[in-house]
Amino acid sequence: MVGANSFYNVLWRNDCYLNPNRPQPGTWQYSRAGWCPGARVDAWMVDITGLVSPGHSVALNYIADPYTNTSIDAGNPARHWVASQLITYRPGPTNAPALGVGLTASGLTLSWPSWAHRHELYSASAIGTNAGLWSRVLQTPQVISNAFIVHLPLTPKVAFYRLQTVAVP
Repeated sequence: MVGANSFYNVLWRNDCYLNPNRPQPGTWQYSRAGWCPGARVDAWMVDITGLVSPGHSVALNYIADPYTNTSIDAGNPARHWVASQLITYRPGPTNAPALGVGLTASGLTLSWPSWAHRHELYSASAIGTNAGLWSRVLQTPQVISNAFIVHLPLTPKVAFYRLQTVAVP
């Protein structure tokens, strides 16, 4: 269930006798719940995109139909294992943030939009195939008028700058 919307899936398999490893001895040919020996388990997928709204919560429930095992084996009660995954997607801005560059009498000003809060400023002394490594600029950016701003002093060294997405833990 997703909110008040129900989805139903019959797990029972009546096609176990079609096992690609047939004929073989044993109980492989008998119908069973959700799987057959030697067969792949088909995933049951439900796209709930149209049932959820950004910023709102929704209840997800998995409810198994009642089942009575009429041939209980001593020490081997009926059971059902469930594995599930909820895969979400959150689109980011459609464009990569632009890195603005300004020159003042005292230095260089680098800026980027504050919505790009998962980006950090990196620098390198060279770019190309023999370039050095990119290093994070350690200066903490200031937030001014919806932008991150970093002021750097002018130096005689060549430097290249870029924004890099920060991995979210």
